[in-house]
Amino acid sequence: MNGLSTVHFGGLMGKVLSSLGKLFGWCPIGKRVRITVAESRDGSIMGNECTGVITRLASVSRFDDTTLVEECPVIRLDKPVNYMEHRLHDIVVVPRHRGYGLYSLPFTSIGIYVIPVHGSEEPTFFKTEDAVAIWWLSLCFFQHRKAA
Repeated sequence: MNGLSTVHFGGLMGKVLSSLGKLFGWCPIGKRVRITVAESRDGSIMGNECTGVITRLASVSRFDDTTLVEECPVIRLDKPVNYMEHRLHDIVVVPRHRGYGLYSLPFTSIGIYVIPVHGSEEPTFFKTEDAVAIWWLSLCFFQHRKAA
C-alpha cells in the first residue's frame, strides 16, 4: 500500500467510526475526556495529561476548506494548564486528521489541534497556525476516586 492509499484508508476508517458513534446516538456533551500533550511550542508541558469535560460544541470552519464546518468540542479543563505565559481554562479542539471527528471518540483517541478560548469568544474559523499545540483526546472511561 502506498502512502496515499494509507491516508485515504485512515480517513475512511475515521468516517466509519464517526458514523457509528452518531448511529448509536452517542452524545459528547457532558463527557469526561483525557488530553495528552503530544506536541507544543511550550516544551515544559510535553507529555502532560489533563482532564476536563466537554461543555458544548462550537461550529468551526477550516482555512483550507471553508465549506467544511465541524462540530468541535469546547472543553472546560479540571485544572488550568500553564501554557507559556497563559493559563488555559477552556479550549476548543479541532480534529487533526480528516474523518476522525468528535463522534469517533467512543472507539478511538483522536489527534487534535488546541485553540484557547479567551473569555466568551470561540473561534469560528481555524488555521493550523492558530493552534497552540497538538494533543491527543480520549474519553475517560474510569473515574479514580480520591481516598477519604
